[in-house]
Amino acid sequence: MTNQQRQRRTTSNRANKPADLEEIRPQHFLLRNPMARGVLKGEGRLEGNRFELTTWRRDGLLARLRNSGFTVETLDDQIARLPDLPIAVSLGAFASRVLHKIERYSYFDPQMLGWAPLEAQQEEKSLVVRLRDGWVVRRRRGRGAASYHQVFIERSGIAGLTLLTTPEAFLQGYAQAAQISREPLVVQRLNQHYLLPALELPAPHHALLQRLGDLSAEGWRIDERGWPLACVIYKRLGIHLVAHRT
Repeated sequence: MTNQQRQRRTTSNRANKPADLEEIRPQHFLLRNPMARGVLKGEGRLEGNRFELTTWRRDGLLARLRNSGFTVETLDDQIARLPDLPIAVSLGAFASRVLHKIERYSYFDPQMLGWAPLEAQQEEKSLVVRLRDGWVVRRRRGRGAASYHQVFIERSGIAGLTLLTTPEAFLQGYAQAAQISREPLVVQRLNQHYLLPALELPAPHHALLQRLGDLSAEGWRIDERGWPLACVIYKRLGIHLVAHRT
């Protein structure tokens, strides 16, 4: 094995290996490598494999850890790895698709940033659903799991479906929404917390919001430290947040 091959293998192993210190909440870290304890000493509270940074020297501490050879993954790093929005598919004409009795369709509404149900219509002797070229749709068959598709118009003039993965469907839906001129999304500020609307988000974005706050029936409850990070997560989806104190 050449030196170049060894270097590539080492780099690959590091990329696949979990970080020695991973931020799981703002200023709260999961410590996987106990050898880093010496660098963390005096910078916060360390209980088992959990470390809370309590000093103001965050940037200096992270730099010392990395200079000492430890890998650190902050919430900023995790947000930076979120997938970019794809090129938005333009919307076109409507066409019909025969609807089976056990089928239900909804489409990603770029105005409301969520799934809107589509009603069946009678067309000659068949029940149909009217789909728009380019729409991202969710289809359910009975009680089975949902599948996601992008609509296209076949040569015959009927609505065809291209299968999408769940992440592809959400990202394409938000990409289309980002093309619409819209007002910023207003977020309620309650004392030292922010209440973000509980939009359906792509799985990686949802997972990161879970690290910033808690989800309730009212929405995501985010504190002061998590608010700037939440703004960046939503911005990656083309959504601008503004806080309004109530």
